Amino acid sequence: MIGRWDLLGLALCALFGLSVAAVLDRWDQDQALMAAALSPEATLVPGEEWLGVYAQDQKAGYTRTTRRRGPDGVGWRVEMESVLRMSLMGSDQQIAFTVEAALDDALTLEAFDFEVEAGPAEISGRGVVEGSGPDLQLALTVDSGGSQTTRRVPLSRPPVLQATLGPQIGQRDLKPGDSFTVAVFDPLTQTEQAMEIEVVGPEPVEALGHTLEATHIRQRLGGLVLDAWLDPSGDVLKQQLAMGLLAVRETEAQARWGVAFGPRPPVDLMSHTMVQVAGMPDDVATRPRLALALGGISFAGLDLDGDRQRFDPASGALIIERESGFKGLPRPVSEGFDDTLAASALIQSDHPEIQRRAADIVGDAPDTVVAARRILAWARRNIRQDRVIGVPSALEVLQTEVGDCNEHSALFAALARAAGVPTRTVAGLVWADGQFGYHAWNEIAAHGPSGPIWLTVDPTWRQLPADVGHLRLVVGDLGRQVELLRAIGQVVITY
Repeated sequence: MIGRWDLLGLALCALFGLSVAAVLDRWDQDQALMAAALSPEATLVPGEEWLGVYAQDQKAGYTRTTRRRGPDGVGWRVEMESVLRMSLMGSDQQIAFTVEAALDDALTLEAFDFEVEAGPAEISGRGVVEGSGPDLQLALTVDSGGSQTTRRVPLSRPPVLQATLGPQIGQRDLKPGDSFTVAVFDPLTQTEQAMEIEVVGPEPVEALGHTLEATHIRQRLGGLVLDAWLDPSGDVLKQQLAMGLLAVRETEAQARWGVAFGPRPPVDLMSHTMVQVAGMPDDVATRPRLALALGGISFAGLDLDGDRQRFDPASGALIIERESGFKGLPRPVSEGFDDTLAASALIQSDHPEIQRRAADIVGDAPDTVVAARRILAWARRNIRQDRVIGVPSALEVLQTEVGDCNEHSALFAALARAAGVPTRTVAGLVWADGQFGYHAWNEIAAHGPSGPIWLTVDPTWRQLPADVGHLRLVVGDLGRQVELLRAIGQVVITY
């Protein structure tokens, strides 16, 4: 059924990331090592680095990094390109990222431009590092759907391009057990997360048709544990990625074969994300309560417990109860819900076009539930459901009138917030066609029998409330939804 799942696109966008990083702290309190690694003497080697990306030994994409000296031999220019091409449930899809960055001689980021092309969505932006000391900040501008948003993000340390961390670290003779933490900032999601890096030690690795000496490092980010192998200069020879993907150092011809030219890869990544559960009842869509057991990953930090879900982390027991006896809050809501009424780079609820459409759709709706139902009814008539793999932008969806679950939830959030309805975006797993797949939906502020609640709304399936087959894992916009990467392909569900 078209329109059931789309979070694969979101996960793939996060997978190739547009991240910059700032070194935070050494776990072992030995600051000298990283201070040396980030010194002006730490230099890059001009040239190109190509990596082929594979899914279960089948070509799925490539990445290219080009490094050259800046004008007059001052600083560096780094260009990164990532392309992922796959068969998604019988439909060929492609995601392409480019990042061009200017670095100083110490490899500290000064400015960058980025662009994402994924389905109908084309998102671009630029960042400039400004100030120093306590006034250090990143001026970030994002262009999407003809709309431009700019925000200033405070920085605790001078940022470092993530693609240059390996060469910087590779300048030093790291010892097994060395460890440190970096803060990874993604300009697309406008969020920062801590990445823990541990040096495992020297280890041979197969790349470029040879057995090469490498330094094995382990990266921990948002619950993900991913290994990488660096050559003596710090360039990547092999890198584990989320969702079981693997990047391997290759020549340009090898990396591009089957993606930019040659036969298209027959990789269907969607099928690898589904969760099979034996013995599930046939009436999930109508039953008031569902009890499950979860396992396979650490659930710390996920939003499994609360609202209509009750989760016991010790046993993995999860109970989902469909909401009843609810009513809406008087509209418009203006106090106490700042975050869930605010606009963001991709949920442009303050844009005049979104504001006008929301007013036309919602009209004189007296409360949040009536307003939400009117938005669902309008979406049913006007937004065509189709597979879209990429980054959801509410304004883009309003203009193209096509999308899948990410697009529906982003547009619903923008229209609802513009109409004074506090709205959250949520993501997790949903039961359909005999399996669980990754999905996005929404929650709106309402009154339940015992007080305030967050009421589930699925704008893709036109459900209010959503059925108990909706298993929420995270609450939040794009920056939070990348947490799903650690669950994809790993979580186990038992009925």
